[in-house]
Amino acid sequence: MPKIDKEMVQFEKDLLQSIGEMKRGEHAAVHTAEEIVARKRGRPMGTVKETPKVSTTIRFDADVLEALKSGGRGWQTRVNDVIRSVFISDTREEAVALARDLAKAPARKGKGVLGAHAVGQKREAIRRR
Repeated sequence: MPKIDKEMVQFEKDLLQSIGEMKRGEHAAVHTAEEIVARKRGRPMGTVKETPKVSTTIRFDADVLEALKSGGRGWQTRVNDVIRSVFISDTREEAVALARDLAKAPARKGKGVLGAHAVGQKREAIRRR
């Protein structure tokens, strides 16, 4: 008599359960042939922001880019905030202060140059003006 592996028995039970759930439509959407044909090619539409960001290319000196990226995740958002404060801010002093803070602050692991909280506070201060 062949020896039955416990893992194979459990796998068979799980597989049969999954097939039953699939047939009942519990965990997966069942698409008809008409729905599949009606789909458009490409990436599905997501939500549309009121002010979507625009992709662009900008060239930095290697040392500047390294310094920006050394702050960790969110470096592009921080650069965007500094550029916004310089060109859109009401006061030049705020823009200079934000740029100075970003340049001086030591990098913190996983927090970016200033940390998410500090950047958020400065961003809100700029937006309120």
